[in-house]
Amino acid sequence: MNVDAGLLRSFLVVADEGTVTGAAERLFISQPALSGQVRRLERIVGLTLFERHPGGVRLTPAGATFLPYAEQVLATLERGVADAAAAAGQGTLRLDVLDASLAVPQRVIDRLRQRLPSVVLEITDRGSGEQAVRLRGGTLDLALTAAGRTPTGMTDTPLVAEPLGVAVAGTHRLATAGDVRIAQLADEVHYLPREEFAPEWVTLVTAACEQAGFTPRLLPLRSESTDAPMHRVAAGECVAVSLLSTTVPPGVVMCPLADAPAYRWVARTSERHGALVGSATEALRGMV
Repeated sequence: MNVDAGLLRSFLVVADEGTVTGAAERLFISQPALSGQVRRLERIVGLTLFERHPGGVRLTPAGATFLPYAEQVLATLERGVADAAAAAGQGTLRLDVLDASLAVPQRVIDRLRQRLPSVVLEITDRGSGEQAVRLRGGTLDLALTAAGRTPTGMTDTPLVAEPLGVAVAGTHRLATAGDVRIAQLADEVHYLPREEFAPEWVTLVTAACEQAGFTPRLLPLRSESTDAPMHRVAAGECVAVSLLSTTVPPGVVMCPLADAPAYRWVARTSERHGALVGSATEALRGMV
């Protein structure tokens, strides 16, 4: 049976999209070419894998049975290529760093470039909310995130603990106070990112405030970067509990938080990772 990986990939994308149109756009090929690939696969296996309906296509019972085997074959092939590349000191590592402007992600990238110089790093900062899904789906190899409850099927490698601070306007009453205690922020308006983007960060800050005896009042602004909220801090609209190493713009002061818990960075991977991911994890182990 001569089934190449391209046919399996086309089958999986059509099954995922539910339409040939959407799958063709995702694969950057024409609809007729993709339809031809699906028909060729059906001829090879001797089965009808899809049935058409007004909204697109759906898997037949045979197609639904075939689906997990096609996924397993492609995953095994991709892992084999990755492991072979790792043995040769090469390959591509897909890494999500939460926010590429932060100090620890920059150190992680630097360390990987030093320890694995022939490896191509594909870096995203789409947030921890998607990381577990992407790791399980095989579209992400390694994720930087906060220590906490490790999702099923994942492994966390501790990296470094980072102290917290609070960003305030340069004219704020706390700007020259030195160390600040969380209770001193009870009357402030706080900035927090979207919970879907960084749920562990929202939980950490909210829990610290509640332990200090108050529920933070939130600025009606959500962002996936530090730029927009820091401009609001500079304007005096809010304060922002942040990693102490966060770079702040002119007009903003970062004050250490004396009684805040540390943010504990981990490298999260799937338990079924390949050799390249293992090499990357070992390269990061023991960071201080």
